[in-house]
Amino acid sequence: MTPRQPFHQTTQDIAAITGGKHHGPSLSFETIITDSREAVPGCLFIAIKGPNNDGHAYLSAVMEKGVAAFLIDRPLSETPLAGQDKIAVIQVAHSFTALQEIGINARTRLQGKTVGITGSFGKTTTKECVAHLLARQGKTHATPHSFNNEWGIPITLSNIAPDTEFAVIEMGMNHAGELSLLTQQVRPNIALITNIGRAHDANFDSTQDIARAKAEIFESMTPGSMIILNGDQPEFMDALCAHLPPNITVRTYGTRPTCDYQLIETKTDDSPLLQQTCAVRIRNQNHEYVCAFIGQHWAMMTLSALAIVDCLGANVEQAVKDLPDFTLLSGRGSILTLDLGDKTIRLIDESHNANPDSVVVALQNLSRVTVPDHCRRIALLGDMLETQNPTATHKQLRDTICALPIDLVCTSGPLMNHLWDALPCIKKLHRHDDPFM
Repeated sequence: MTPRQPFHQTTQDIAAITGGKHHGPSLSFETIITDSREAVPGCLFIAIKGPNNDGHAYLSAVMEKGVAAFLIDRPLSETPLAGQDKIAVIQVAHSFTALQEIGINARTRLQGKTVGITGSFGKTTTKECVAHLLARQGKTHATPHSFNNEWGIPITLSNIAPDTEFAVIEMGMNHAGELSLLTQQVRPNIALITNIGRAHDANFDSTQDIARAKAEIFESMTPGSMIILNGDQPEFMDALCAHLPPNITVRTYGTRPTCDYQLIETKTDDSPLLQQTCAVRIRNQNHEYVCAFIGQHWAMMTLSALAIVDCLGANVEQAVKDLPDFTLLSGRGSILTLDLGDKTIRLIDESHNANPDSVVVALQNLSRVTVPDHCRRIALLGDMLETQNPTATHKQLRDTICALPIDLVCTSGPLMNHLWDALPCIKKLHRHDDPFM
């Protein structure tokens, strides 16, 4: 996770932004939080009633952690904050609306450039890679964790210091209209759509509809902004570009020579460590670098990150030098070596999340790893959620597995039983109905 960049605001500032009523002394704070588990002295705790929890139930616990600044939408007299003369409280009509107002205000005050990143998969890793590169060239703020939805985006924006040079914002969606609301808050200067795939396809009739929903990220972009699209998916260009704002520059990245940013070649080196060398063209200039991970999809991710660096006018040469230091997040393609004494197991960890496209890519990645004759490639697969037709979607993985040099398969979860039943016996190793086993 990219650390927050602290800066000082006061509770009086927040009361002015939100139109809230201020109680108690005016106190300064450095960060804004909505999760009581993150409470530390020097933060402002905004109590929000969400789908699962109500932050007002944790006011006492947060106060015990040394927090003295609060924003609530309950009568002060009905909370444990009443009568605390060293506590600053902002009382508003609706806490979540107030959080959005704070985030929008922070975005308005931002002096630097904002990057918005969306796509069917690879968003978080791309965001982390871009932040890794830009942080070496200027003051950078990036989405913490996967705070990429209607709750996370305003928190991310609220914690951006005005003198930030680069803000890197991950923007997720699982239904039409969601990105439209988020981009009104983020207003990116550079927008990247990593890819269009079948993530959350239970909420869409087709991948073209997914593309149209992803294109909502462009709606609040101003003239002079730039858009980066996946040039290896020309079938979605019409849907993505149908309603572009005026005077917006579109650039593409991919393996095709017609792309502005081209992945020319990758070479995998699996001894002693799994890594790959990437040869790329950044517009007119060729570059080569080594990544501490393998797979063309991850090479494409680094290319898109370099494309963002270039579109921002930052130093591409420096970014290329900094790429070998970037490592993948746990559960998103990181490579682990397990030493069992007389045996060594290499584990490619793609366990964070899954959709049909990302699973196919992971299986292809596994198949490219060179293994000795006495070793085997084993795929451990768990349920894919939010798919339009779970039975067919899981069964269809059989064709990919049988076409690749994958020796054995283990499955977990009731949905993966559809794949298990379709697999030939020679491919089956173990299955478990419990998705957490």
